[in-house]
Amino acid sequence: MDSFERNEMERDRRRLVIMGLVIAVLILVVIVGSIIVITTGGGDNSNDGTASTDGDDFSLNNQLYFEDLYRGKILIPKYDAPINEYDPAKFSSLNGMVTYDAADVVTGVDVSSFQKQIDWSLVKSSGIEFAMIRLGYRGYTEGGISPDDTFESNIRGALDNGIKVGVYFFSQAISEEEAIEEAEYVLEKIKDYDITYPVAFDWEYQANVSNARTTGIAGERVTSFARAFCDKVKESGYTPMIYTNKTDAYGTFDLGALKDIDMWYAEYQPKPSFYYHFDMWQYTAEGKISGFADDVSVDINICFKRY
Repeated sequence: MDSFERNEMERDRRRLVIMGLVIAVLILVVIVGSIIVITTGGGDNSNDGTASTDGDDFSLNNQLYFEDLYRGKILIPKYDAPINEYDPAKFSSLNGMVTYDAADVVTGVDVSSFQKQIDWSLVKSSGIEFAMIRLGYRGYTEGGISPDDTFESNIRGALDNGIKVGVYFFSQAISEEEAIEEAEYVLEKIKDYDITYPVAFDWEYQANVSNARTTGIAGERVTSFARAFCDKVKESGYTPMIYTNKTDAYGTFDLGALKDIDMWYAEYQPKPSFYYHFDMWQYTAEGKISGFADDVSVDINICFKRY
């Protein structure tokens, strides 16, 4: 190989190296740019109507970033549904009881057979104004409907002591037909009682039950079950409600399809941190209130309106 050929080969090698470096720089620029877009939510969300005025929320197609008080910035589904306008500064806590500084806010409990015998006169004297009482449930595996053994005594005890009452049914429905069956079961049981608070649909996955009949059911179907139950309840003149937590509200239910139904939201924190509107907040499962046995805890709730 003569010197001319060697020089040509050297120049070719240098050109290839330079081209490789240019390509690598271009790839790096694209990657960095993508990271910036994802982190900031695209930089321009003035046309989608979902970003808050203080810049805490950023829209991204059919999702948005929300600054959660406890999880930091999270990506959540964007629904055509009312948003949470409660002021975090108005929540306060004293002796394990949370309050919200606004008119028409009341405190209540939700109870089932797990709370055993209850002295409802003492519950009333503790400042409790409403109770959500479990009426029944569907089994995890076989799917049979059963009554809550304490429903009758609880609803009579609450009403007799001037506590307003709503009810809930623990659903494990796997079809709209089963959800309607559950609603009809509830309606039959409450027809002789003065139910002024909502009739709630409580559907939950059972991650710790290996053969649970609800395993793997898609959120779209669960939403249709909730819709079927609540429509049946509403037809009979009662106020329907869905019970949910942060995980299922963002990951299971289509809140846009349920936006006309009141929400009972569970989050065990000093303040709720949830993007969408809710009407009732279950803030603890470890409440201690007069009227319950010393070894019994109870769920405590705030309702942001009077039914």
